[in-house]
Amino acid sequence: MHSTETHRYFDVSVRITGRIALPVHSEAPESHRSYLPVGATLSWDKEGRWLISAEGLQPVQAEAAPQKTEGSPANVRHPPQPVQAPSDSSLVCSFRRTLESTARSGGAVTVSTLCKRARIKGDVLTPERWQTLLVQAEQPWTPGKPILSALVKDRDGGPAPFFAEVLRGLGWTRSFSRTELLDVWSREGRRAHAAFGNGRWSTASVASPDPKPDCLPQTSRQTCSDSAAVRHRAACDALIDWACEAQRTNDLRSVEQVLFLLDGVVVPPETDRTVKTLTEWFSDRSAEVLYGTWERLSTLTERLNQEGDDLHPDQMRRLLDDAEEIAREVGEELGAAEIQDIARWRQHLTQLAARPTLAEIRRHAMAVRVALRRNVGEVRTTTWGELAARIDLSLSSLHPEDRVAVLVEVDRDTPHTSPPLSALVTDRGGDRPHPLYRQVLFNLDRLTPSPDAMHMHWRMALRHHFGWGWETRMAKQ
Repeated sequence: MHSTETHRYFDVSVRITGRIALPVHSEAPESHRSYLPVGATLSWDKEGRWLISAEGLQPVQAEAAPQKTEGSPANVRHPPQPVQAPSDSSLVCSFRRTLESTARSGGAVTVSTLCKRARIKGDVLTPERWQTLLVQAEQPWTPGKPILSALVKDRDGGPAPFFAEVLRGLGWTRSFSRTELLDVWSREGRRAHAAFGNGRWSTASVASPDPKPDCLPQTSRQTCSDSAAVRHRAACDALIDWACEAQRTNDLRSVEQVLFLLDGVVVPPETDRTVKTLTEWFSDRSAEVLYGTWERLSTLTERLNQEGDDLHPDQMRRLLDDAEEIAREVGEELGAAEIQDIARWRQHLTQLAARPTLAEIRRHAMAVRVALRRNVGEVRTTTWGELAARIDLSLSSLHPEDRVAVLVEVDRDTPHTSPPLSALVTDRGGDRPHPLYRQVLFNLDRLTPSPDAMHMHWRMALRHHFGWGWETRMAKQ
């Protein structure tokens, strides 16, 4: 070791044996590749070995050593040749081999493992290309054959994000919810394990398409035709067996899927009756399930109509969420009346959210009570608009029910021997009581006169507040 004014120099060996520490979600480095550590630090571990701590590893493309040629300088460096991306056919073959091996072992595979075995990066393929390549890997696909792509799992342990697209690429036109898609993915994964684990499907039968009949002699064409008929019948029998087993377990979705796959397919005569029986059973059971779902929806909306005004907003919100989810299953035709009730209560809930709380009602009532007592001393009435202008402009935007609530709180402690202060709030003209005055009396458990006697009752209340001759004093004002 020696030193200068700016540096200290140490003798070290370039090749070291040590250990590298990477983030917990990092993939293991491959022994045949070279990497450049990112954000690396060098230290010693407890066992006395070199420890490299890095934020990640950046793969380094190794360059081939330059070869000397006659007349060429030894130090001439040629640019590295670009690595050729694998073709679609090689990717399909790699995916198929990996999926079949996974099915035989009874496991599952991640997207990164598929890419690693195909020697490509995980972010190279778009969802559209994943769909195209995996659909090709499933070929030739026939009804009843398990879907190998169900063995691909996402980081969260569920189906890969492109699984629904693969189903559509195989002819499944139905739209699935998240729960339904998870059911299909789980079921197809189990079927793939069972089929390949028992040797029912082989790599040769899956990967090799049938030869073209036109290229063969007459006897061979006949053999191919007979073989196709046998395979067709076997596929139909497998689907029928699957549907009958699903019928025994009351699995409507599986029966529906089989009937969808058999739709438009020429079914052998001996199984045609079974298909018709399955169709009738599915129709009857679907109608029963739909009617039962509608009854649940009707029960929820009936509770809303009966108890809605007494429910807490959170309770109402939960009921509405449940009802809307069931209404989507029932459909607009059968659940038209219930959907209207849901929309009405949803609007009511929105209005409730904008209404003041009880604490806010009481704050408004305190301010209105002070203002009305001042009006008694001044011997004059007021309108709701004047109160809003004097106290708080938000009073003018209150719902009529909230205005009643404010006036009831104003007179909550007014003795029954005295008329309510709310009598001082008049209509716009000032010569009649406020239209809500009758409702205020009712909510205060006061005597509520008939509409014909209301005006006289109101005048007597003002006379009690202002004394005799109040009308003359107000006229002079």
